[in-house]
Amino acid sequence: MNKLHLNPVGLFILTALFFLAALPLEAQKEMSWKKHYKLAEKLYDKAQYAEAARHYKKAWLKKPKKHFLVYQAGLSYRIVKDYLNAADAFQHVKDLHKKFPKAEWYYADALKQVGRYAEAERAYADFIGTYRGPDKKQLALKIEREIKGCRLGLEELAKLEQTGTSWQKIQHLDHHVNSPHTEFSPIPFNEQVLYFSSTRSGRAQIYRAEKIGNSWSNATLPSTFPQIPEDHYGNGFFSPDHERFFFTQCKSVESWGGLTTRCAIYVIYRIGATWSLPVRLRDYINLKEATTTQPFAFHTDTEEIVIFSSNRPGGEGGMDLWYMSRPLSSDDMDFSVPVNLGPSINTPGNEITPWYDAENQLLYFSSDGYISLGGYDIFRIPGSFGNWGEVENVGMPINSPADDMYYVEVPGGAGTYLVSNRSYEEEKLFTTDEDIFFIPPSGKYQTYVEVSGKIYDKEGKQQIPYFQAFLYICEKNGQCTLLEDKEFQGDEYRFRFPKEHDRYAIEISAPGYRSNYFEFSTSDLSSNQLELPVHLTRKETESTHSELEKNDEQTQGISEAERHVGIYYKVQLIAVTKHNPHHPRYKAVLGLGELQTESVPGKKVVRILMGDYFSEEEAKAALRQIRESGFPDAFVVKYRDGKRLGTFAFEN
Repeated sequence: MNKLHLNPVGLFILTALFFLAALPLEAQKEMSWKKHYKLAEKLYDKAQYAEAARHYKKAWLKKPKKHFLVYQAGLSYRIVKDYLNAADAFQHVKDLHKKFPKAEWYYADALKQVGRYAEAERAYADFIGTYRGPDKKQLALKIEREIKGCRLGLEELAKLEQTGTSWQKIQHLDHHVNSPHTEFSPIPFNEQVLYFSSTRSGRAQIYRAEKIGNSWSNATLPSTFPQIPEDHYGNGFFSPDHERFFFTQCKSVESWGGLTTRCAIYVIYRIGATWSLPVRLRDYINLKEATTTQPFAFHTDTEEIVIFSSNRPGGEGGMDLWYMSRPLSSDDMDFSVPVNLGPSINTPGNEITPWYDAENQLLYFSSDGYISLGGYDIFRIPGSFGNWGEVENVGMPINSPADDMYYVEVPGGAGTYLVSNRSYEEEKLFTTDEDIFFIPPSGKYQTYVEVSGKIYDKEGKQQIPYFQAFLYICEKNGQCTLLEDKEFQGDEYRFRFPKEHDRYAIEISAPGYRSNYFEFSTSDLSSNQLELPVHLTRKETESTHSELEKNDEQTQGISEAERHVGIYYKVQLIAVTKHNPHHPRYKAVLGLGELQTESVPGKKVVRILMGDYFSEEEAKAALRQIRESGFPDAFVVKYRDGKRLGTFAFEN
């Protein structure tokens, strides 16, 4: 059975766009192997490769002698970069050389891309020793390169072991940036603002996120960018003066086979606080028969130079790096005819995602045409156009056994971003999508602390299905700053963070329970791992809405909250038994009103309030922001002439 292999361009933009919802489990149990097989074929033809793989495998499990089923499952897993499942599938057919002559090669590739270098090297050697195809001489050169990559991987792992680090020990950006879909093409505007591309909406689009402390804001579509309603777009970069933004628009072209895209470079211009409509660069740049993508722009004293990746005719093979230039004195996009960067950089394989450090004259790019630790590795080469040095693999932990791309440094030397589909502990278990990673300035990623623990109901009456966890950095004066917040499904929290400070704090909050807050010191740790279980106590009945309302009359005369004449509103954040006004959880809501307290007589309960608001609209707006700032159970309380009337319900 012959199936199309994929042009690699689409794998960086559209891989996550074609997954189909699974059939109900009860329906799958009733399906015969033939039905699974027929469904797998249809899914494959529609580029639904992940689901196709599952049904090929289910068909094979019912008919294990039909080896072509598990082979086809392996091919499908290979397309979506599910290396573990690909290796598991190909191992069942790798020795059937006559029927599946390249299965052992694919098996070796999958082993290499999960870091099982010694096994991969043996599989590569076994494959080339038994392969009898007409392209053996050509494949032998590739296999020799892959074997050298396995040996390089073992050397790099040994180096990391000596320094006590790992290829995983770089920072995975949190869920505000990374999603279960594919994130790619990070564009650091400055140290605090990051633009990037993502397929989370069902098509590739450009998003913007802002760093707040050590966390990130929710990624949003840039409000000042023009709307592009249909095409996939991304892979952008600002000109150094931030007056132009070059990016790629792509269309899926099924006639090219499977997940392929035809891309062209566009530019938008800054107009005050907004941007112009997209302008497509000229046809001699965006050739109809090729894809043109991943532009990077930099300036010399007199020119603007754009480097990009393209599979246009005249290259060394596959995707190559090209460049073009135009005078800075011109307002027109009159670029020169693109020039190939030549065999010093380009190979018969694929060279993609260029970034040039003009100050230090270093070109960074990714390639699968050199000796690599995985599939695509990041490489660098010193020099300038027409005068290049030697290509160098940047090694681990920047590179990994998986695919690593889009190396770009933050202006001012504030760190480096890259894109990888590497697995990353519990946060990223699979290699089927690309995420954005960050490397802090030199050496800071080498020592990490991991704190984890089980969450228990103190009364032991029920499981806690959902909770939030907050990690803080604490100073000697007792002031704490939020470092990271996470939502967890299950009964265990886990944080991993650079060991850069002495004191930290963790707060656990769950609906219906009182928060638990505790501090710890990293200097007291005998290792870089700490297990701290947490017990949560259910909120007492007097902290519920109904009980609070019963005590409304009793609160008069003892409330510390400000009183006014007429109707007004406050937002109740929480009720606590002991109030610490300096607790870091309140920092997120400062500025939304005045933080107030209100005691309940005869009870060890203090209401924490934010006020005051003199219209329903103002109270509703404040409630929405307060809930988004870490108090999901907050509610509005209505007052008249200083008297608490009870909760006030808004229609959503």
